[in-house]
Amino acid sequence: AHEADTLAAAYRFFDAVHHWQRLMIQGEPTSASPVALSRLATAMGLPDARSLSSQLTAERAAVRRLFNRLLE
Repeated sequence: AHEADTLAAAYRFFDAVHHWQRLMIQGEPTSASPVALSRLATAMGLPDARSLSSQLTAERAAVRRLFNRLLE
């Protein structure tokens, strides 16, 4: 149950980031301006782009750990 909750939360976060990203950033996301990243973070309820990056990293790591553990 915990694994499912973790995966569901990560999916919701990634999906929301993706939707906001598509609305706010034209072109490749890697070329997003600092202002666009800051606005994206705000739209996600985070204080700044650094927090957004940290949250993305944490979510990816949690999913990767589960994936690796489940496939061992």
